[in-house]
Parts: sequence; structure tokens; C-alpha cells
Amino acid sequence: MVRKTISIIIPAYNEARRLPSTLSDIKKARIPGGYKILEVIVVDDGSTDETDKIARGFGADLPVKVIKIDQKSGKGNAVRRGMLAAKGQFKLFMDADGSVSLSGHLAEFLESARDGHHLVIGSLGVPKAVIVDEDSRLYRRPLGTLSRRLVINRALPGIKDSQRGFKLFGAKAAELIFKRQTISGYGFDVEILVIAREHQIPVKELPVVWQNSRESKVGLADYFRTLKEVRTIDRNRKKGLYG
Repeated sequence: MVRKTISIIIPAYNEARRLPSTLSDIKKARIPGGYKILEVIVVDDGSTDETDKIARGFGADLPVKVIKIDQKSGKGNAVRRGMLAAKGQFKLFMDADGSVSLSGHLAEFLESARDGHHLVIGSLGVPKAVIVDEDSRLYRRPLGTLSRRLVINRALPGIKDSQRGFKLFGAKAAELIFKRQTISGYGFDVEILVIAREHQIPVKELPVVWQNSRESKVGLADYFRTLKEVRTIDRNRKKGLYG
């Protein structure tokens, strides 16, 4: 762990088109309080496009590293690989589509982390959160709301929103949590928060501005798959597998 540094982890599958704008946003972001970006780790999860090449192309402007996974393994596994490889004092994972801008949120997240919260998560369930909704698929909003409620009731009472792709970890918390993670799909967000609670790691929810892109890769089947994973997480917790 290197003090006063931030590692940014970006899981990416076929993100050659959207990744450049996200990396550009990171490049332009103002980093507060003497902190610096130690590394931007793009975890290429079996992409068949030029995601790898484009990420490496930013190496002259950003400290970009690429972890290449040969075959698609799931977002949860990609984030886990990046988190366990990262060396920063704080480790942030964010989505490749830049649905939450680093520029507009990093300072507040770091401030909350310094105040004793070892895990700070972006949330649409707390006051002042904003959704900029471009997605025309009618099922997404009601299914997203339903899935959040089911997750809260079954696995994470008190957490308003577990699924945003913008979460900041202290290095020790990240190591403890991700070494115990087992879920490779979208349900990994729920699992890492359950593990945090099992180890009394404080969690803070902060509002974010969420750009709900019409190009989102989350499909109808993914909602039901995630709910199935939540049942698996609940069984694992009851068996004591996260202790």
C-alpha cells in the first residue's frame, strides 16, 4: 500500500467505444488534498474488440495498466482481479461507461473515507442523488427498483442501493473483502457489502449523478440472474463462509 494514492479499477468487456471518454474524464479530474492517481487498472474481461489496445494507448497520459483475461469471466471476477492487484491506499472501482463521473464525486468520497468509513458507495437511494435517464427500455426502471428492494430485504437491510458501479475502499478493507468474494456476476456488489458487514467494516452511502445510458449492457435476464445470486449469498452467509 502506497499512502496518499488512489488506484482506479475499471472492468471492461468490449468497451472500445465507451472507454476513451471515461479515461479522458479521469485524466482531467482534479485530485484533492495532495492525493494522486497511482494507477488506472483496466481489467479486460475477454474482450473481442480493441479494448486492450485503446486502454494501453492512454499510457502516455495516465498510469494505465491492463490485466487481460482470456475468456469472459464476469464483472465480479474482473473487479476482484483488479482490486487484489492494486497498490493504492484507496481503491475505487468504476464502470467503463463512466456512468458516474470521477470529476464530480472523488473529493467527497475521499473525505468520507478519511472520516473513518472504509467503504464508501455511490447510491441512488439517498437524498440528492440524480438519474439522467437515456435508456428507453421500459422494464429497466421498475425492475431496478424491485431488485433493490428485494436485495435490501433479504441481504442488506439499511443499505438503500447496492448496485452502483462507483465504490471506494480502503486498502485493508479491499483485501479482506475481495479475498472472500465468490460471485463473478452482477450480484458481486451485494456479496462484497455482505462481507463488509460480517467484518464490521463501516459502509457510507453517498448520492451520485447517474448517467443511465441507453447503451447499458445490463439486460432483462441479468436482473433475474442477480436475484438468484443473492439467494446464493444469503446461503453462504448463513453457513459462515464469509467469516
